[in-house]
Amino acid sequence: MQSDVTVWKDEALIELLHEKMDTKVGYPALLAPEDAYPDVTITINSGGSVTVKIIHLPTGQVVASAMNKHIEANDQTVLSFQEKSALLGAYRVEVELSLEGNATRSEYYYFTLISELPARSSKAAYTNETGAMNYLPDYRGNRLPDFSGVGYRGGGESIPDVPVQIKLVPISGDNTSHIQKAIDQVSQLPLDANGFRGAVLLAKGVYEIASSLEIRVSGVILRGEVREMYVSYGTIRTNVQV
Repeated sequence: MQSDVTVWKDEALIELLHEKMDTKVGYPALLAPEDAYPDVTITINSGGSVTVKIIHLPTGQVVASAMNKHIEANDQTVLSFQEKSALLGAYRVEVELSLEGNATRSEYYYFTLISELPARSSKAAYTNETGAMNYLPDYRGNRLPDFSGVGYRGGGESIPDVPVQIKLVPISGDNTSHIQKAIDQVSQLPLDANGFRGAVLLAKGVYEIASSLEIRVSGVILRGEVREMYVSYGTIRTNVQV
C-alpha cells in the first residue's frame, strides 16, 4: 500500500507499514477484523529508545504495546505486534521517542477497524444504520470536514424573526456612527424569553462604513431590509432584492 514517512528535523524517521492498509495522507487507513496491527519502523540518528502503544479509542484499551525498546544509532528498528485486531472502531498508534541527551519526541497515527463498508459507499465517509455520517480518517487523523452542523443552532432550527427595535436609512457620507449608535441603543434593552434584545434594520440602500462596527453584547441582530446584505470595500449594501 502507499506510504508516507515522518521525519523529525533529521533526528528520526518513522514509518507505519501494513500490506493491506494505506499509510498515505488523504487515503483512509482501514483494517478488517483479524488483520495484524501495523508495523512501526524507526530510525534514530543519535540512538535512544522508543515506546509504542496501540489504543482502541472507543474504550481507551491498550491492545498492543512495545515498551522502552532500545534503538542503536542509524539502525532501522521494526516493531511488529503478535496480537490480532478484533475491536471495531478507531485506533491511535502513539509513538514516543527518548533520544540521547534526554530529548523526547511524540507522534500519533490512526487507523480504523471496520468489518465491511456499506454498498455503494466511499471509503472516506458512509451513512451508518442510524442515518448518521461516519468519517474515516487517514493514518495522520485527517478526514473529510463535517458541515452537517453548520447553521443557526447547528442547522436544526430556522433563523428566528427577531422584532425590529430601530430602523435606519442611509445617510450621506460615513454611516459608521449612525449604525453604531443604533446598535448601542438596542444593546441596552433587556433580553426577551428567547435571548434576544431586538434587531437593527437597515433599509435598502448603500451605507458607507469608514471604520468598524461592534456588537458588544448578545441578543442584538443587524440585518438588511431585503433578504440579502453584503459588505464590499467598507460598504454595506442592502439593495439586492432576492
